[in-house]
Amino acid sequence: METLRFDIQARDFSGAGAASRALKQHLKRIGAESDAVRRAMIAAYEAEMNVVIHADGGVLEATVAEHQVDVDVTDGGPGIPDVPAAMREGFSTASAEARALGFGAGLGLPNIARNSDRLRVTSAGPNVHSLAARDDRYSAYQYNVLLWNFSGSSVPVELVLKDVPGRLTAKPIVLDAATPSNDEITRLRPESSFDLKPDQPTVRASLEPYGVRFWSFEKH
Repeated sequence: METLRFDIQARDFSGAGAASRALKQHLKRIGAESDAVRRAMIAAYEAEMNVVIHADGGVLEATVAEHQVDVDVTDGGPGIPDVPAAMREGFSTASAEARALGFGAGLGLPNIARNSDRLRVTSAGPNVHSLAARDDRYSAYQYNVLLWNFSGSSVPVELVLKDVPGRLTAKPIVLDAATPSNDEITRLRPESSFDLKPDQPTVRASLEPYGVRFWSFEKH
């Protein structure tokens, strides 16, 4: 197994595609099947162009193993407020400069999805704020996380806990932002608890417009 790493410069339209072309040449050099090379090239190129068009620079890392290529692209961009909308063909927030050069047609993420066996998109959108707290005074409710959405659109979120200390029971509470009331307590809506395991430490949820979600994690 080997890992290739390439830096991506923001708004460098003349040099755009260099990372994905280098990956293509490497795959061809080691004898990868032509269809696999084509799919990896398309997915990597679209991800690279997404960084060039929207972000402040980023990195493309490709891990090449037998019968598998994993491409991981990270950037310092403004985030994607609505990931499901960005997955629809034709949805684009590209600048006028990018559009004038023929980019930003809203096909990038859909093309990546079509040419990948797995696609994971995560975004630290500027509209979602968070607070995590640990209180060692309480053995049961030691870990707590609060997320709130400062926008008028629903936002999907993925919460990944690292170094989970064994099995945890997550107990979520939602603040109903749609119901008009001056009594915050009556707007709290407990949801069903669920277990988190060290090998499955991910929580997925959708934040309602201006909604707030709270999780307490109880140790077993």
